[in-house]
Amino acid sequence: MTHTETEPYASAESPRPEILAKVDALNDAAWEARTRDPGEAIQRCLEAWRLAVEARYADGEAYARSTLGLCHWIRRNYREALQEAIAARSLFEQSGNRMGLARTLNVVGLTFWHLGDYAHALEGFMGAHRIYREANHLAGMANQMGNIAAIRATMGEYDGALEAYRESIRIMEAAGNQHGLSDAVHNTGETLARTGQLEEAREYLQRAMDLKASISDWSGFLGSAVSTSQALLQLGRVEEAEACVDAAYEAVARLGLEKAPPHVRVARAQVVAERGDATALAGAIELTEGALADLREGGEWEVAHNAYILLSDLCERSGDTAKALRTLRGLVGMQRERFSEDSARQVRRLQVAFDVEQNRAAADEERRRREELDDLTQELRRLIEEKDAIMGTVSHDLQNPLGAILGFAGLLGEEPLTSEQKEYVRDIRAAANEMSSILGDLLRMNELDVRSGSADVVATDLAPLLAEMMRRYAGRARSKGIDLRVSGESADLTCLAEERSLRRVVDNLVSNAVKYTPKGGRVELTARYEGATVAFDVTDTGPGISEEERERLFRPFERLTAKPTGGEDSIGLGLHIARRLARSMGGDILCESAPGKGSTFTLYLRAPPVDSA
Repeated sequence: MTHTETEPYASAESPRPEILAKVDALNDAAWEARTRDPGEAIQRCLEAWRLAVEARYADGEAYARSTLGLCHWIRRNYREALQEAIAARSLFEQSGNRMGLARTLNVVGLTFWHLGDYAHALEGFMGAHRIYREANHLAGMANQMGNIAAIRATMGEYDGALEAYRESIRIMEAAGNQHGLSDAVHNTGETLARTGQLEEAREYLQRAMDLKASISDWSGFLGSAVSTSQALLQLGRVEEAEACVDAAYEAVARLGLEKAPPHVRVARAQVVAERGDATALAGAIELTEGALADLREGGEWEVAHNAYILLSDLCERSGDTAKALRTLRGLVGMQRERFSEDSARQVRRLQVAFDVEQNRAAADEERRRREELDDLTQELRRLIEEKDAIMGTVSHDLQNPLGAILGFAGLLGEEPLTSEQKEYVRDIRAAANEMSSILGDLLRMNELDVRSGSADVVATDLAPLLAEMMRRYAGRARSKGIDLRVSGESADLTCLAEERSLRRVVDNLVSNAVKYTPKGGRVELTARYEGATVAFDVTDTGPGISEEERERLFRPFERLTAKPTGGEDSIGLGLHIARRLARSMGGDILCESAPGKGSTFTLYLRAPPVDSA
């Protein structure tokens, strides 16, 4: 989907005082530089604004601030973009400059769009469209219809989006705008494909390919060719789909690119995989892995998501179940990062909207600002709850197939197998167990996000828990030649804790100590009272942790330079979860360590009052 700008304003009529002509020239120069060098354009806008204010030239100030808002939008400074665009809108409304107002309403719409406020974005685009329609300004009308259609498609209102795109096509045809026409035709085809109208989508997308080829828009041609091939594959027309991908590769050559963009390589892999033989599957896997490698360095979420799904399917079809599982794990990781990024982005968007509304002085605007902020806050809460639900659902749903894989691997292990086949079975079980552990950590972290309150603590004896830890890790420590021991006052210690959370925290600390301590080392568990606090130390003779890495120790998904000494796995969630659990019980976890000197992790919990101990 594309969103577009509109044309610059015409300079005021002559004769004009020199200062006003200079303002006009600065504004025109800023408009010309807006995409080439937004920084230069901003400087010209600021100078034009200053001169216009001194000369009391309202339209000059309005155009300067309108272009300034657009430059801030281009640079993704949405708070500043909205402030300047709203100020320019007010100035144009006062002066009655309708074309300037239309251009500014477009900036308002673009900014609200990126803030996720689709209702206000539509209001801006539709206002601009009304003005351009009154002036019979075909290019402006078509651009705004394209923006309106894209917003409706984003909101899932596909019928409205299709109606707007088709209107944009009619206007572009009347105006003879081939570039705009090719974009509108492509977007119509994309929207039809989303609604399952594949044959009609294929016709529009094929037309978009022809239009873009006729104007030598080879970058745009790539997208249309890929979308056409995908529609044809869904229609079962593999040979035609392959021809579209071949055409895309010809466009890559015309563009002088060293290699095809990731989405083109993924399309090639989809077509190649349709041949079904082992050689074709291997080639498709290689193409998809190459595309994913580039996407990890910075690519589009939708393309990366499709590539992960495709690669997992290809690996499964080729019999490499372990690799399919690793690919799914990569997908889960990407989804997790996207959820976090979306939440952070939504917070930033809310802050921008809040800051803009705070600048409103009138009492009725202040009241409306509070109401809108409440609505946005509720929306943020809903999105966070939705993220938590999705994370929980994804993690739970992946546990079932993992259980089946482990079960089938167990059955295979009972069959008469060659040594090589037994090794494959062990690899499958190891990969599935590793994925199960990761999902378990994700579920626990999601549980903490949902619960997010203080735990219900009761007086809890430490002695039984320490005895349990000794039994649980004695065999693992013995296999690595580690001296695992308990010392201190543990038999007489009682702390305020929630039993299940305490067990998870202590288990994580002891497990890490055994995991990172080398053969022949020592792990010592010590408990003591420190005033009204119980301190539980886990000390090891492992590699130690640098001061720089200690600052990152409790962050989620952090992996440090120290590696487990027995080949164990870690994704960097355990200590993050452990500290959150400790803090939910009114305690904390601290670490003392230095490279080469081992580490001591101390769990602090409150001791119960004397009369309840």
